[in-house]
Amino acid sequence: IDVSVELPPPLYDLKSSLREINKDTNADDWLVRNGMQKVWKSSDMTTLGYAEGGAGLVAGFGMDAKKHDIYGVYYCLYVTHVDLSMIFRTKIVIPKNFKKGGCRFNEVHGHEYRHYLANREVVESYVKKLEADLPSIIAEMEGTWPYVDGKTAPSTIEALKGSMKDAIEAYIMQGMAEELKHRNNLIDTPEEYASAGPKMKACKD
Repeated sequence: IDVSVELPPPLYDLKSSLREINKDTNADDWLVRNGMQKVWKSSDMTTLGYAEGGAGLVAGFGMDAKKHDIYGVYYCLYVTHVDLSMIFRTKIVIPKNFKKGGCRFNEVHGHEYRHYLANREVVESYVKKLEADLPSIIAEMEGTWPYVDGKTAPSTIEALKGSMKDAIEAYIMQGMAEELKHRNNLIDTPEEYASAGPKMKACKD
C-alpha cells in the first residue's frame, strides 16, 4: 500500500473587488447555523475575504487471481497493491481593495490563513486514517467475490477495481468533507467576526 498526499501552499486570488466578492457570497446559512439570524442581517454583513479548498484523488490497483481448485475452474481474486495519490489545495481570496501588506490585508489574511492550516491538519489526519484502515477495506472488498469462474475472472477484476475506487473515494471524500466543514466552522464564529470589525476600523491602510 502506497499512499501519498500533496499539500501545496495556498493559491491566492487578489484580483476581485469587494463588491464582486460580496455579489457571490451569502451569510444566511452562517447566521442560521450560529443562531444569529435575529441579531444580524445578511444584508448588513460584508465578506472581507474567504478561503475554499479542493481535493483530487488518483487511485491505482494491482489485482491477480489464483486457482482455487485443482481443475482451474474457480479462482480467488486478491489485491496485490494499492497506489493512492492525493492533492489538496486551499484558495484564499482577498479583495484588491486591501493593499497587499497593509493593515486590512494582513487582518483578513491572518484569518483566512487559519483556514488553510485547519485544512492541512484535517487532510493529513484523514490520509493517515485511510492508510491505517486500507487493509480492512481491501479485505472486505475481496470478500465480496471470494471465488469466481475462471472465464469471468478478468471482468470481475475490473468490477472489483471500480468498487475499490468508489469505496476509497467515499471513505476519504465524504468523511473528510464533514470534518473540514466542522473545523472551518470553528474558525468562523460570531466572536471572531465581532472582534474583526474594530480591528479593521482601526487600520489606516
